[in-house]
Amino acid sequence: MEFTGKHPDILVAQEAGASFPLHGNEVFSQPSITHRRRGIVDTSATLTMTLTYVRKDLPTTQNDTTHVNTPSHEHVSTTTLVGDHRLTVINVYWSPNQPSAPLPPLHTLIPTASSRDTVLLLGDFNCPHTTWGYDRVVPLGRKWANFVDCHQFTLLTEPSAPTRLGTGRESDTTPDLACIRGPLRAAWRILKKP
Repeated sequence: MEFTGKHPDILVAQEAGASFPLHGNEVFSQPSITHRRRGIVDTSATLTMTLTYVRKDLPTTQNDTTHVNTPSHEHVSTTTLVGDHRLTVINVYWSPNQPSAPLPPLHTLIPTASSRDTVLLLGDFNCPHTTWGYDRVVPLGRKWANFVDCHQFTLLTEPSAPTRLGTGRESDTTPDLACIRGPLRAAWRILKKP
């Protein structure tokens, strides 16, 4: 997201595997994904899968996501003041091997509606649905599409522009989604590699 200047004010990453410094930014994370080694859950180190970076001069608070995080779903929620608006960014990573998992209680992370509040819900959802360009629908995709509709979010992701290029026999897909609700304007675009 870019509100001012040349550098992004807010940057999100999924499947990071670790937290890394980014000059001029504060990093927010809340690790919860557990990993398996030889079929056994390894709790010795919980890797950070979801990171949100916010420019240090923007007033930002991290919202607790402990109650929605699970061993297969990780969320980071921040609220940033942007002018006279509050922007809540909910950054998501859902493991791809959980197509029938229950939908996390994301509604608990959404602030009470205000004319000055915008919520941006984005990340790596790994929940196929025809609405975002898949040729199939999995139970979690159906639940997620219903959530977006019921909570009046607008899908920003362009279904015709895959966010993951398939390899070998895999087709191109769109596991990365962005939805918005509120007064701030937003547009979707895929940046070209430098």
